[in-house]
Amino acid sequence: DLQGRVGEHLVKCEVTRLASVLPDDLKTQAHVDDMGRNVVTQCFEVPFTILDTNECKLPLHHPLRHQCQAPSICVNTNGSYDCVCPRIESSGTYPSDTVDDEFWVKLQAEERTPWELAYNSSSRTSCPSSPSTHGCCSERTNSKDAMACRSNFHCPKDPCKGANDCASSSTCVRESSPNARKTYSCRCPEGLMGNGQSCRPGIDPKPQPKVRFDGVTPTEETIKNNYYCDCTAPVVDACCGFPPCKGKHEVCIVTAANV
Repeated sequence: DLQGRVGEHLVKCEVTRLASVLPDDLKTQAHVDDMGRNVVTQCFEVPFTILDTNECKLPLHHPLRHQCQAPSICVNTNGSYDCVCPRIESSGTYPSDTVDDEFWVKLQAEERTPWELAYNSSSRTSCPSSPSTHGCCSERTNSKDAMACRSNFHCPKDPCKGANDCASSSTCVRESSPNARKTYSCRCPEGLMGNGQSCRPGIDPKPQPKVRFDGVTPTEETIKNNYYCDCTAPVVDACCGFPPCKGKHEVCIVTAANV
């Protein structure tokens, strides 16, 4: 695995040649080989340099291209690479060139939310609850185990930046952790009522949320329908929850005057 052996190296080798083609001063070192020929055997040290391959910049389908799965980010190291979870609230980027040990020290010292770490379960990711694969996956990048470790490293995706079922009138809000069963909610603006989710044609009833006579408390029908889809201004049902008049047989009737 030469890819992980970046740097200067020496190769020692023996070269055997026919004495007849060598200068006279080397012929004194000749000996007879198994085939009866006069040969000279010499030892050489051959220097060579192995350059680093930036796996993060290689094109798709290249056999040495990185195995980081989105949204994790590939960061090149000397002779290898690692996958790093992105920061959710920051627009900063990671170096495109090779990073040194100081980079990993700073990364490990960062305060991160659960959204900026790998999932917390080994059934969902390698290196659970870690910000990166550094120090977790083998540096022998092309080994079977190292490739599997990096390709199985999964960082949470921000549900509010991608596709979700929130209506355009609502605001998508992430939950405190991506490890919860529900990772986001759709919140309606003040004054409107609903579950904030987009209405599904032919499935969801027409949004018609109502509140009791106090103008705040949702009616049982509204709660039964999960507050209805989208975000809609609620209608006041003036008779719902209206306290009955003691000793009288009066009935509350909704009219244009008390709606």
